[in-house]
Amino acid sequence: MRLLRARDGSEEAVAAILAEDAGAMTSVPRALARAFALRNRQRYEEALQVVVATLARDDLDDALRLPVLEELVVLLVALRRGKALKAISAELATTLVGVGGAARGSESPAARFVGTLLNSLSLLDRGETERARTELDAIRALAASDRDRAYWHLASGEVGIAAFKRRKGEADLAEAVRDLSAALEYAAPEPLLEIRIRALRQLGEAYELLKQPELASDCWARAHALEEDLVARQVSDEIRATLLEDIPTEHDERIRVAADLALTGPAGASAATAVAAAIVAMESARGAAILGRIAPDAERALRRLPHPGDGAAAWRWLRGIADATARDEAIWIMHARPERVHHGIIGRDLAHHIDLPANRSTLEKLVKALRRECNEFRLGQAEGRERVSQLIEQLGAEIGVETVLGLMPRRIKRLVVVAGGVLSDIPLAALPIKDGPDGEPAPIVCRFAVSDLPCLSARPLLRHRSAGNRGGRALMISAFDATPEGFERELKQKAYRRVRILGHGQTDPRDASQTWLQFAGKNKDQRDGRIQPARFQQADLQACGTLILGACESGMAQRVGRDERTGFVRAGLHAGAASVVAARWIAEVSITTVLLDRFESYLRYLPRDVALRRAQLDVRDGRVAPNAAVPDPGHPAWWACWTLYGDSGHQVKAPILRASARRPAQLIRRLFRTP
Repeated sequence: MRLLRARDGSEEAVAAILAEDAGAMTSVPRALARAFALRNRQRYEEALQVVVATLARDDLDDALRLPVLEELVVLLVALRRGKALKAISAELATTLVGVGGAARGSESPAARFVGTLLNSLSLLDRGETERARTELDAIRALAASDRDRAYWHLASGEVGIAAFKRRKGEADLAEAVRDLSAALEYAAPEPLLEIRIRALRQLGEAYELLKQPELASDCWARAHALEEDLVARQVSDEIRATLLEDIPTEHDERIRVAADLALTGPAGASAATAVAAAIVAMESARGAAILGRIAPDAERALRRLPHPGDGAAAWRWLRGIADATARDEAIWIMHARPERVHHGIIGRDLAHHIDLPANRSTLEKLVKALRRECNEFRLGQAEGRERVSQLIEQLGAEIGVETVLGLMPRRIKRLVVVAGGVLSDIPLAALPIKDGPDGEPAPIVCRFAVSDLPCLSARPLLRHRSAGNRGGRALMISAFDATPEGFERELKQKAYRRVRILGHGQTDPRDASQTWLQFAGKNKDQRDGRIQPARFQQADLQACGTLILGACESGMAQRVGRDERTGFVRAGLHAGAASVVAARWIAEVSITTVLLDRFESYLRYLPRDVALRRAQLDVRDGRVAPNAAVPDPGHPAWWACWTLYGDSGHQVKAPILRASARRPAQLIRRLFRTP
C-alpha cells in the first residue's frame, strides 16, 4: 500500500518516506518507494541513483524488475539521457514480454487504461487520428485518479490538435483547448508538474494555431518557468546545464508549430504559404533591438512581421524579401531547437524550408572546442590544425550543410546568412561540401561568398545606409600609435568611407568588461588606451561604408536577452557603419595583413562579400604569402575567422568603371569590339 501511495504521489506518503534516513532502504519495495517519492518531488537525479542501485541488488526478483525498469525509463526520459535509454531497451523489452505473457487474460482496469492510452498515442504518431480518438473515448470512464484524468485530457488535446492539422476544422482546436485546460486543472498538484508543463506547451500550440499569439506566448512562458524550477531541483551542474539547454523557448515552439504545418500541409500554394510561415517564425526569433540604431526614422525601427498563422501575409512578406535579392544571391536563415536545426532558403523563385535532426548542446560543445583550439600555439602544431579540421567537418555534418546547400541552384554564388544562438558562431565559409565533378569536399567559400546579418529586417536598412556611404576615401589607423581620443577626433574631421583599424583586441563572451580594443595609452599605460564596445559605438562612423577591425577576436560577441549579440561588430553598426569585417577568433598577424590588403584591393570593384571571398581564396590557394613563416598557411584556421557582417554590396559608387580605369586600352577594345 505504501509503495502504491508513493507512486500515485500521496503527499503524506511522499513526505513520510523522504523524512526517513536513506539507509532505511533495506528492501527493494522500500527503495522503489523512495525513488517514487523523489520523482514526485522532481528530484530526478537522486531518484535515478536509487533506481540504479536497486537494479544491482541481489534480492531484486522478477516480479519487481518490471516496475523498477519502468521507473528507470521515466527518469532517463526526464533527464534527457537518450543513450542510456537505448542501452536498457533490450532488457526492458525482454522483461515486458515475459510479464505480459504471464498476465495476459487477467488485465485490471488500471492496466487497460494505461495500455490503451499508450496505444492511442502510438496511433497518433502514425497519423491515425480517428482510431486514436476512438480508443481514448473507450477508456475515459476508467480514469480513476487526477493523474489518470490529467493524462487522458492531455492525450485528447493532442489528438484534437492533430485532427485540426489534418482537417483544418476550428471545432477540433476548440475541443483541444477545453481538454488541455482540463488537464491543467487536474495536474495542479505538485507531483503532476510534468503533466502540467506538457499541457501548457500543447495549449500554447493550440492558441498559436487559433492565431492568438499573446495567449500562446503566455502558456509557453509559464511552461518555461516551471521547467527552470524543475531544473533547479537537480543536484549536479552537469545535469542542470543539460536540462536547461533542452528547454524549448517560446520561439522554439513557434517555429516547431509553423514547421509542422509546412510538413503536414497540402502541396501547391498552401505548401508555399506554410514555408513562408516557418521562415517568418524563424525571423521573429532573431534579435531586433539593433533596428532602433540603424533605422533612419522611428517608424522603420519597428519590425512588423506577419503572424506565422497568416499564411497569405507571410507569403507576401517573403516575396518582398525574395524580390529584393540579386539573381545570384540567396538568403540562408537558420534556427536551432534543442533537437532540430531549421533552415530557410530565400531568393528569386526560391523558397525552401527544411529541418534536420541536430543536437543543440552538441553544437555548443563543438563550437567551444573549436575556440579552444584556435590559438597560435595549437595552430602552430600539425595536431592542432588537424583537430580544427575535424571540428569544422563535424559542425558541417551536424547542421546538415550538404543537404541544405544541395537545394541551391547553380546560379547562386552569394549567401546572406541570418543565424542566431550557437549557429552564429560557426565559421560557415570553412564548412566542407562536395562540389564539382570529382566530388571532393571543399570549403563553402570555394563556391559561395558569405556574409552575415543580425536579422532579415536589418537588410534593407543597412542597404539604404550603404548607398549613402559609398566612396573611396579611406582611413588606416594603427591602434598601437593612436590614442582613443586621436582616433575619435580624426573621424569627426573628415567623412571617411572606409576605416581600417590595425591593433590588438580581446573578447570574453562571459564578461563584457573584459572585451576591448587596445589603442595607445597615456604615459604608456595600456589600460588607458582600451576602448570597450560601449565607447566604440559613440565614434562618428556615420559616413563609413566598410569598417575593418584588424584585431584578434573582434568578431566575437556576448549573447544577451532575446538573441541579441553585443560586441564590436554591433558597436560598429550602431556607430554608423554599413558593414563590418571582423575576426571570430585569434588571427595571425602576417596572414591578417595580406588577407585584409587583398580585401581592400578587391573592394575597389567587387561587392564586399565577393571581395572577402577572393581574399580568403588567395590565402587558401597560396596566391599571396604571409611575411612570416606560418605552417600550412592555406589551412582554414588561418583565414576562416574573417567574416563580413552587414551589407554585402559595393563600397564604391561606380565599381565597374573604377576597376576598368586601370586598364583603359582593354576597356576601349571591349566597348568597340565588332561582332
